[in-house]
Amino acid sequence: TRARVLVGVVPDHGSFLGGTEVTLRGSNFAEDAEVRFGGSLVQPRFTRFVDRNRIVVNTPAGRPGMVDVTVTQGGRTAQLAGGYRYDSFYLDPAVGPTTGAARVTLHGLGTRFSDTMQVRFDGMP
Repeated sequence: TRARVLVGVVPDHGSFLGGTEVTLRGSNFAEDAEVRFGGSLVQPRFTRFVDRNRIVVNTPAGRPGMVDVTVTQGGRTAQLAGGYRYDSFYLDPAVGPTTGAARVTLHGLGTRFSDTMQVRFDGMP
């Protein structure tokens, strides 16, 4: 069998809540691949084999920071060290009108927000 290679995760970051759809890029993937983010297994129902070079998954929840991403099948593992970053905050809702003036809530884990902080969108407060 050929060695599996994992070269990238797109996007390479997402919310600590998990649920971010990402594409793993590499080579020699198969339908029975098992994917982990920082040791946390991606449930098979959230793993979709696209082809030998791509697997699409929804990330599991994780602690903020960098984690290794692994793909295992047939007893062989490909690892991308520090291949994904769990962000320490997220916006709710994540999308809004292009005209602006939408109310959002900023949620964090391990963050310390204060009244003196300023949030900017595309450089605008």
